[in-house]
Amino acid sequence: VSKLEDLMLSIVKQHTLKLIDKGCLMKKRIIAIPMSKEAQHRLDYDECLNGDLKEYNLTENEFSELLDIGFFQDINNSLGVIISDYESEEIVGDKLHLLESFMENYIKNHKDILVINDINKLFKVAYEKNTGVYFFF
Repeated sequence: VSKLEDLMLSIVKQHTLKLIDKGCLMKKRIIAIPMSKEAQHRLDYDECLNGDLKEYNLTENEFSELLDIGFFQDINNSLGVIISDYESEEIVGDKLHLLESFMENYIKNHKDILVINDINKLFKVAYEKNTGVYFFF
């Protein structure tokens, strides 16, 4: 490897780290709730309109915290879904009711974790609207 290649690699690494520090290269992880059955249908065809979705953008720290406490693994095991990095998953129909029961129990043991409370509020919108919870990771 030449000195020029080393220098170029060093510059790229420094620039990448600066972008990460500014949040420019952070992976987007979105939990979305359709606000109506019509909005849910549009979501299935990637034709959403403004106001169709209520979204929660997980930060890197929130995602890491949820991973660390086993939140996604527990949902996966309980509902038979695959919520994971670089995956998309939806919880609809009967699984939405299972999620509601799961969260009622889960939140009792994790009251002090802010992100659990925040996403539980979001999930409640899905229960009320009888739509679904969509994970875009």
